[in-house]
Amino acid sequence: RLCSTQQPATPRLSSLASQQRKPMTTATKTRTSDEKKEAKPLGFQSLFTRDLANDGVKVELSFPDGKDSGFWILVAGIDSDVYRKGKTKLMRFAISLSGKNDEESEDLYQLEIIKRTAACIIDWNLIDDDGSEWPINDSNRFKLLRQAPQIADKIDDVITSRSLYVKKK
Repeated sequence: RLCSTQQPATPRLSSLASQQRKPMTTATKTRTSDEKKEAKPLGFQSLFTRDLANDGVKVELSFPDGKDSGFWILVAGIDSDVYRKGKTKLMRFAISLSGKNDEESEDLYQLEIIKRTAACIIDWNLIDDDGSEWPINDSNRFKLLRQAPQIADKIDDVITSRSLYVKKK
């Protein structure tokens, strides 16, 4: 039996705990009044991502060898209206293909994925080989992602990275 002031003997745990214990004086710090003002709690609006996802983020492009190209693409995020609409279209398309396990259906599905990603391209500064501005339209968006899968992969990564579409403090 133990008295109310005695602790059960657990030598391993108690010796480990005493080894890891640090004096409280080193861990505590007094905040100045300026630090207290800066440490405001965030409101629930800080959870909102839709507007920022609709505004997009700029993605710098590099050539396949890794050198900077000077080109950029503005990309809407996963919480954007355009992405959500494309996701719904893609699901409907997948349902229409259900039961079909042929290569043609797989290829069509992959093309629809490219279309969904392409729809998230808001703007760019791409130029054609002759130096003229490359117009931003559905056909050119699709062509870019179809012919440059490394760019499609990079854009997919950016689209799904919600942390890129939040307000910076």
